[in-house]
Formats: sequence, C-alpha cells, structure tokens
Amino acid sequence: MKNSTILRVLLLGVVALSGIIAMQSYWVVSTWNINEEEFNKKVNLALYNVAKAMADLNNGTLPARDVVKRRTTNYYIVNIENEIDEEHLEYFLQRELEKMALNIDFEYAVFDCYTNEMIYGNFVRYDPVEKHDLNLGDLPKDNEFTYYFGVKFPSRSGYLFGKMQLSIFFSAILLVTMIFFAYSMFVILRQNGCRKCKRILSTI
Repeated sequence: MKNSTILRVLLLGVVALSGIIAMQSYWVVSTWNINEEEFNKKVNLALYNVAKAMADLNNGTLPARDVVKRRTTNYYIVNIENEIDEEHLEYFLQRELEKMALNIDFEYAVFDCYTNEMIYGNFVRYDPVEKHDLNLGDLPKDNEFTYYFGVKFPSRSGYLFGKMQLSIFFSAILLVTMIFFAYSMFVILRQNGCRKCKRILSTI
C-alpha cells in the first residue's frame, strides 16, 4: 500500500473517530444532565409531599415558599414550621420516594431548636442486603429556618450512573473500536516499513 493511501486512510479514520467521540461525549453529558434534572424534580416533589403530610398531621400549614431547598448536589433541607415526629417522618419519606420510583438509600436528620443541633434520624437502605462504603452522618444545620429536617442521598452518583447503563455500554464499544483502529494502523505501518527495508536490502 502506498504511503499516500495509508495517510488518507489514517486521516479519515482519525476524523471519523473524532466525530464519533464528540457525539458520544455530548450524548453522555446530555443523558447525565437529564437524569440529574429528573432526579432533582422527583426529590423536590417527594419532599414537598412529605412536608405537606407532616403539616396535615399537626393540623398546620406549610410556608408560602422555600419549603424544599437543595443545599448540595445530594443534600436537601425541608422547612415545615411545625414540630416534627421522627417516626412519622421516616414513614412518609419512604412512602413518597417509592411513589416517585426513587429506589435509593437516604439518611435524614431533624433540627432541634432547643440544642441548636441536627439530631440524626436514620440511614434507610432500599436494599437491606446491599452494602455500601459511604460517608454517613454529615447533615449540616441551616441558619435560615427553625423547624426543618435534612435529607441526604449518599449514593446519588451511583444511582445516576446506574440509569446510564446504555450510554456506558456504547462508550465501551467505542473504546474497543478505537483500540482496534489504532492497532490496525500500527500493523499496516509496520508492514509497510518492513517492505521498504526489504527493498533497500535487495538493492545492496
């Protein structure tokens, strides 16, 4: 194979793979953003329903705004302006998250205005058998509200990655294709180099 032909094949392959990589990267990032936005909306709705159930339990009313506020990517504060019963809280949390098909582990804590501390509630596993190496218990208090509770989703990233199995699968296929292309080019270039060497030696 001539050098010019090899060069054209190499350039076309690199351009094609670069385009595929760009499209795949865009798809993966878009999928992640969509799943993240969907997760946040479902969590907000579930926590709002929990707050409403807790308010109804106490014959109270919810604040006009800022009921659910996200403090970090996986930590939410829920303001209800009412006393909080921890036993009912855990039940409502499990119920509303399951309604939203959010099958994910979570932990919660309730702010005690008398001690000015977050009182840790519990870490609730969706799958009791499954084990996680997670950093638990870091639910900071908030200075904006008086009666509120915090909910954290320690395995949020793993949950989102689990919803991206198809994207990860195609990314793995793309990686294998790139390796195969690189290896094929290496073999072609090496064979072409060997032929040149043989021609040189035959003229001596």
